Amino acid sequence: MLRRLLSVFGAVFVVLLSSTAALTNNNNDNRASEATVASHGDPFATCMVIGANTVTSIAVNYPDTEPEPWLASHPGNSRILVGSYQQDRWNDGGAKGLVAAYSSNGGNTWKSVPLPFSQCAAPYYGGNVLHYERASDAWNSIGVDGIAYAVSISFSNDGTNAVGAARSTDGGRSWTNQQAVIADGAAAFNDKESVTADPKLPGTAYIVWDRSFVGPCPPGQRAKSGIPASQQRRLSKERPAGSARSSGIKTPAQTCFFQPTFFSRTTDGGITWEAPRPIAATAPDEATLGNVIVVNHQTGALYDFYTHFDATGVAVELVISTDKGTTWSNPQVVSDEQVTGVFDPRNRSEITVRSGDIVSPAIDPNSGQLYVAWEDSRFNGGQNDQAVISTSSTGLTGTWTPPSLISPPGDPAAFTPTIDVNRLGEVGALFYDLRNLKPSTPPSILPTDTWFRRTDGPGLTFTHEVHLGSYNMLMSPVAIGGFFVGDYEGIAARPDSSFAAFFTQAVCGDVSCPSGGNGIGAPSQAPDSQNVYASTIGKADNQD
Repeated sequence: MLRRLLSVFGAVFVVLLSSTAALTNNNNDNRASEATVASHGDPFATCMVIGANTVTSIAVNYPDTEPEPWLASHPGNSRILVGSYQQDRWNDGGAKGLVAAYSSNGGNTWKSVPLPFSQCAAPYYGGNVLHYERASDAWNSIGVDGIAYAVSISFSNDGTNAVGAARSTDGGRSWTNQQAVIADGAAAFNDKESVTADPKLPGTAYIVWDRSFVGPCPPGQRAKSGIPASQQRRLSKERPAGSARSSGIKTPAQTCFFQPTFFSRTTDGGITWEAPRPIAATAPDEATLGNVIVVNHQTGALYDFYTHFDATGVAVELVISTDKGTTWSNPQVVSDEQVTGVFDPRNRSEITVRSGDIVSPAIDPNSGQLYVAWEDSRFNGGQNDQAVISTSSTGLTGTWTPPSLISPPGDPAAFTPTIDVNRLGEVGALFYDLRNLKPSTPPSILPTDTWFRRTDGPGLTFTHEVHLGSYNMLMSPVAIGGFFVGDYEGIAARPDSSFAAFFTQAVCGDVSCPSGGNGIGAPSQAPDSQNVYASTIGKADNQD
């Protein structure tokens, strides 16, 4: 699949946090800590050949890049945080592997360890890893008993792929019980998995993901007109060459394209996982993407949110289980999606940013009120995506509020929103935007800012804003679809009601830094490396 590794760099740059990543507080009523580097060094720097694609004509690896982080907070201990991220991104899908970052002092300091989801991690586990060439889609969750779960999409250039899972019982320091929850050959591809620990039941957690394949049509059915070509680029974020493709591929009339949601559960703390099974959107020429489960703390109900695609359009949907995943409801529609993409407003000839055009749900731990955020272009005439949100009452009558903006009105582009809700009912949102792009900005610079916004209690009015950092997006690695910091970033509401933000940006945090050697077909050059940064917003007790 991958053609050849054009260039691999042995030098690894360990760079401290730029002063531009310090937090500012526009409202002076949230205490915000200074951003801390959560990723340290490159554990895969010497893993030079694994993952190189000998099939496709382009295969560029970006050393010391760390995109797409996720973060989990211990539900009973604000001091314990566990995150994960991709390490050494490939331009045509996935990374050399995944790394876990962990903190036992509330995020003041961080350590990291490779996760056992790819061949590059083998030296750290005596070879006991999932033997795939690449990994992607890092995600974690921590149960009420303190067990931390990590999951991956692991795959090789021949199209073989799996959903990987591992667990930690020591706050992220070590990982065991690594296994493939599902493993497929090139005929099917598993993508965009997430894991959610049950907030009340020890040892219980849930994984959801989409699985795409072409197979026989059900009796009496034929392939439909297919998902619109304009949306097919979104159907899979990492699918390698040789694996199942989108519904745009012409197939015989008796075969159909499928991309349903699959579900698996553990009840023994991640030692074993149940046999996977589909739970949503299983009809021909339908697809789900970006599945994430949130759990009602009072009733135990599971809500699986996702983006749904079919020939009629794209929508945010969810399915509900009231018996811990044994049975699921019919889909409930939250809203249509009007995703355009994220462009440099100065040049709309191509999508500049591969952004997080998937859903981010959250639930109020006390009231059960549901929220879901996504990218949408309806508020600026379809010119660029912005960050929007909708909410439903605790009764889930099926009535959701119309989308409203998280990002400021008039923002030229805001993307990759990630949300959570703390015990006070406040909604916190993390996102990137282009508000500081000026007409005079040189074309080699796309100034991008990282922001946190918060509501005053339940609701959709974001009145508090914290600036987390600035950087030049054009210094990010290139992925399929554009410059890439991740399809999501991490935010976690902690038991003390503060929020922890976990995000990626270029090490050179000054927006005046010109872009380096990035671009399809060109190897990355320093200082294109990235770091994962962590910040605490809100209550910030001394936790040394």
